[in-house]
Amino acid sequence: MVHRLTAIFTGFLVVVLAVLMIAGCASTATAPSTTTGGTVTTVAQGEEPGEATTTTRVTPEGDPAPDFTLALDGGGSFSLSDETKPVLLVFWAEWCPNCSVEMPIVNSLAADYGDDVTFVAVAGRSTLEASQARAAVWFPSDRILWGYDDDLWQTYLVRGQPVGFFISSDNVIVDQWFGNIGKEAIMERLDTLLAIG
Repeated sequence: MVHRLTAIFTGFLVVVLAVLMIAGCASTATAPSTTTGGTVTTVAQGEEPGEATTTTRVTPEGDPAPDFTLALDGGGSFSLSDETKPVLLVFWAEWCPNCSVEMPIVNSLAADYGDDVTFVAVAGRSTLEASQARAAVWFPSDRILWGYDDDLWQTYLVRGQPVGFFISSDNVIVDQWFGNIGKEAIMERLDTLLAIG
């Protein structure tokens, strides 16, 4: 009887130790993301053994951004579905006085946020040649990807300009602006976009 109880107890200890070892190994692996209360939390292995890091990301709310491919003035193309960073998509016209104020601001912000946000500008309601001349003045750097596409204005239901759409890396429109809102207001929206990712 004693031998039988010893054998059962030994077997129980082996099972408990095996479970603890498996649990210990699992704690150093990357855990799946969990969604709770509008945020996505991911737990991953840290720098040191047994250390875990936690990152939290706000779940984007909004309408899906219509996918598009824009032929770029400098050559090549930009496809929204291929982009992994958040996007600021701006519609502008070369003759627009509001755009003459806002587009140089967008260009200056692209210098500060360009590593984390892709800036895309869509010209329309004019000609490619006139838009090229104005782009050289308003945003002469290569920080803003831009092209001319009247059809894309229809896709995004643009009625006036400038219009900006803040698009998350999940291709969700999380915010937008119309007209002149100034540098500070655009920066606030860019900061929110970066928090969303």
